[in-house]
Amino acid sequence: MIDRIREALVYGIGWEWGAVLSIPVIFAAVALLARFVGLQRALQIGAVLTAILGFVAVLRRARQQGWQDREEKLNRDTAEAVADYGKKQDEVAGLSGAELDRRARRWVRDDEGRRDP
Repeated sequence: MIDRIREALVYGIGWEWGAVLSIPVIFAAVALLARFVGLQRALQIGAVLTAILGFVAVLRRARQQGWQDREEKLNRDTAEAVADYGKKQDEVAGLSGAELDRRARRWVRDDEGRRDP
């Protein structure tokens, strides 16, 4: 249960949000660093920071796509299982008692041949 909540929080929030919110972080870092290391060095650090955050965004997008694919497959498999169950339930509901006994014979133990002590 906790894992599902964590997955929904981590993968449910779009990777786009992280990419968009990293832009002001980069500008703020460059502006702050420009005061301490100079504008040219701050822009170089900003370029490296942009590359790192871009890589993180691409990685998050790939992980999120894998999670979405897995969720879609799980939903498809569940829908197929429910449909198969409904078909079998309808099929069994239409059988007579003798036919149902005949089909279930291999899974039901026959107590008629046993002797009581």
